[in-house]
Parts: sequence; C-alpha cells; structure tokens
Amino acid sequence: MKHYTTVLLSFLFSLYGISQSTITGTVIDAQGEAALYANVILKSTVDSSLVKGEVTNESGEFTMRNIPSGDYWLSATYIGFADYNSTPFKLEGKEKNFETIQLEARSAELEEVTIVTQRPLMEIQPDKLVMNVDKTTNAIGENALNLLRKSPGVVVDNNENISIAGKTGVQIYID
Repeated sequence: MKHYTTVLLSFLFSLYGISQSTITGTVIDAQGEAALYANVILKSTVDSSLVKGEVTNESGEFTMRNIPSGDYWLSATYIGFADYNSTPFKLEGKEKNFETIQLEARSAELEEVTIVTQRPLMEIQPDKLVMNVDKTTNAIGENALNLLRKSPGVVVDNNENISIAGKTGVQIYID
C-alpha cells in the first residue's frame, strides 16, 4: 500500500511540474470597438492542429489557460472582417499577452446585381385559384385539360367533368 501511495504522489508532483502557460489579449474591430464574441484559435505550428479555442467576451477580451509549452500561432476571426494570423511564437511556462489585436474591415464590391423574379406556380386569392404554368416543365407539350389533371386539388374524371376541392360546376378561365 505504501508503494502505491509513493507512486501516486510522485505522479501528482510530476504533473504539477509541467509548465502551463496562459495567453490573454483583446480583439477590436476596425473602428476600435470591442469585437464581441470573436473566435480566437490557438494552433500548433507543427501541424496546424487546433490546440485551444476561445470566444471573446463583451469587452473583446479572451484568456486561454493551461496551455502546454510549445510552438504556436494565434488566429482571430470575426464576421465582416479579415482573419488575423499572428507570427509563430514559443510558449515556455509563462504568460503571453497579445495586448490589442485590431481586425481590418473586409469589403467586397459588386459589379452588377440582377434581380430575377418568377411567379409562383400556384396563387391562392380570395375568389380564385390561379395556376401559372408558363416556363414550367408541366406546360411542355400538354393541352389545357392535361394541365388541369396535374393541378393540385383539381379532379378530372373519365367524362372530363372537373371538380376543384370536391366542388363541381366550377368555372375555369384559360388565358
């Protein structure tokens, strides 16, 4: 039993001896205001793998704790702004403060905007139901009666009697 206690205590002391670092900083936008909830990611320089990730608070500040010694780089991202990537740095059991990281605005200009609208296939109005079949695959090579058969809520029987939603004697206008 004494042997297990000695092994456990030596293991705990060895863990305590491992150097852990802390990284702090503040992220602001191009206007100098705090970047609320920006993503701050710590990556290893060896394979660019994610080591730790944090989100900035309401003041734009972040803190990453318990980071093992090693070579890293820091990335900060925020919607509407260009990504920030730090130069590689080495952590050796001490605190690293990035002070203030200012993100640059990312803008994109459009050369031309084209707005295209299409009528919906079915329009339900208070006194009528309008089916717009132009430019649809239903309209190709069909006659009006076959288009009515494909319409939702419309029933055409063998005698070519038409009923809509179970009502017979309806009037149909074709434009």
